[in-house]
Amino acid sequence: MAPEVRTISPADAELLLAFNTHNRSANPNTIKRYAQTMRNGEWTLSNDIICIGADGVLMNGQHRLSAIVESQTEQEFWVWEGCPAEALMAMDMGKRREAADVATLSGVAISKAHAKALRLIGTDWSQRSTITATPGELITLNNEWATYLELAQKGLPTYHKTHALLVAAVAEAWHWCGSEVEKGVKAYDFIGIMIENTPHQDRPVDSKGADYIPCQYHRWVNQLAKGNKRLSAFSHYKIILNGLQAYLNDQNWGSAKQFNVAEAPMCASIFNRF
Repeated sequence: MAPEVRTISPADAELLLAFNTHNRSANPNTIKRYAQTMRNGEWTLSNDIICIGADGVLMNGQHRLSAIVESQTEQEFWVWEGCPAEALMAMDMGKRREAADVATLSGVAISKAHAKALRLIGTDWSQRSTITATPGELITLNNEWATYLELAQKGLPTYHKTHALLVAAVAEAWHWCGSEVEKGVKAYDFIGIMIENTPHQDRPVDSKGADYIPCQYHRWVNQLAKGNKRLSAFSHYKIILNGLQAYLNDQNWGSAKQFNVAEAPMCASIFNRF
């Protein structure tokens, strides 16, 4: 049969999945992400065909079909019954488009660094890892946060302007500060001190008369530097935000001792891009 567009119901999807006997293991997170997109009404017909072999075995599409079952929605797909077995050798071999790519194709330009930063900003702090986001969700976040992301990049050292953890953290700081420009500039100072011991300003910025970073943060970053690790995980992002909040509020996070700028240079390698 030639490929045709079909509306697939949850019952249809379950029937097709009953013959999903030769596929790779399904990814539960992918199914949840697709299901949420379907519930949001954002899933659209595309050129990605669901292929069924001459023997009735499902050749691809298990995540999409499982998402239909989970979301309890009906969706349109191109379906090819009688797909030749040799077509399986070429499936899923291309480079996958990320949500940022799809958002950009739809007319809203979002860089990879901004997409990662937006996902960090949109993650619930109770989570252990950064959320995924559909193109529609990325566009919604971008509409709210694009100005703050631009402000963040403006004051970061040149080679860290695409470091998503740093961009997101400083963007959040500008968001907290509202119209308090002085506090927003302090966010640049915090990152500058941690990366290269260089404040953005030429004068003290805290109420105690000297630049400082919280003791707990200083110890944590030094331990990270000794292990030659890099800042990449959501847990690292939460640590950065905790330290940044303390710095903006002139709070001493975790210890009475404060470190002046001269005592605080860090190992730059841990801030490398990822």
